Amino acid sequence: MKLCKLCNKIKDDFYKVPNNICISCCRKRDKEWYANNRTERKKYNLEAYYKKQYNFTLKERDAFFKSHNNKCNICNIEVKKNVNLAINQGVIDHCHETKMVRGLLCNQCNKALGCFKDDITAMKSAIKYMEKSCQSWSKLRKTKNVWSQDAMLRDMTSYTMSKKDTE
Repeated sequence: MKLCKLCNKIKDDFYKVPNNICISCCRKRDKEWYANNRTERKKYNLEAYYKKQYNFTLKERDAFFKSHNNKCNICNIEVKKNVNLAINQGVIDHCHETKMVRGLLCNQCNKALGCFKDDITAMKSAIKYMEKSCQSWSKLRKTKNVWSQDAMLRDMTSYTMSKKDTE
C-alpha cells in the first residue's frame, strides 16, 4: 500500500515503475495528455515511422521528395506527402528483403508493384500480354473502321465468338 501523489489516496494498484502514481490516475493523466497533444503525437509517430522504416528524419524525407521533383518514378504524376490512402499519396519505395530505398512512387504504382511481388519476370509477362492485347484491338479497329468504345466492345465480342465457332 502506497500513497498516490495525484489523488492523495492510499492504494495498492501501482505500476512497477516507481512514479508514486496509481494506475487509475496514470491512465487519466495519459488520456488527458493524448487529447491535448494530438498534433505533437502525430508528428512524433510520423518521425518514428520514417526513422524505423527508412532511417530518414522528416527533413530527409522532404529532401527525398524534392530530389524526385515530387513525382512518381513510374507514372510521373505529382505526389504529396502525408495524404493518407489518396491516389496521389507519395510512397517511398524500398526492397523488402534488403530494405534499400529504390525511389518515390504514387500509391497506385506502389500497390501495382506489390501485386507482382517485385517479380520482374511476371512484370515482363504482363507487359507482353498488354502489348499483344493492344495490337489485337488496334487490328480490329483498323479492319472494322470502328472508333466508339461500345462498338469496339461489341465487335471484339462477336470477333471472339466467331473465332470460337470456326475452331
